[in-house]
Amino acid sequence: IIFWILLAPASYSQNDDYGQIDEIDKYYHCSRHQAFSLLPETKSVVNPNPLMSNYDVKFYKLDIEATDTSSQFNGFALIVAEAVNNPLDTFSIELHNKLSVDSAFIDGVKYNYNHSSNNITVIPDLPILAGNLFEFKLFYHTPPDYASSYYSSTQTSKYT
Repeated sequence: IIFWILLAPASYSQNDDYGQIDEIDKYYHCSRHQAFSLLPETKSVVNPNPLMSNYDVKFYKLDIEATDTSSQFNGFALIVAEAVNNPLDTFSIELHNKLSVDSAFIDGVKYNYNHSSNNITVIPDLPILAGNLFEFKLFYHTPPDYASSYYSSTQTSKYT
């Protein structure tokens, strides 16, 4: 019993003797968190794009169709976002150039798009006013010459 009395208080939380949790935690917040003040004009360190600061994502849905017999896949991304700069006259999101876009929609209306430098850019007919929610839907697929590899650290291919 004495063992459990001594062990119980220590088992309710993890110790942070080195201050690492605070250091890590400041990078894992929503897109509007002050941690991004390091890059006020962008939301991506890999592919800086100032247009991505014009909206705040509220919801993501990824619907991907893939098989274990091919590296090919297709699907769509649905994003619900709020315009934060007035007006949002150009919507932009990252998508690797290795993927092919089939179509892009804003609020159910199909638009032309530009896919270059790992970004998709869409210009709606009317700017979206700050504070308004909008829905962006992008259909995409892998091209026939797409090749990829997958690494898994599991020891077996049987899943239960």
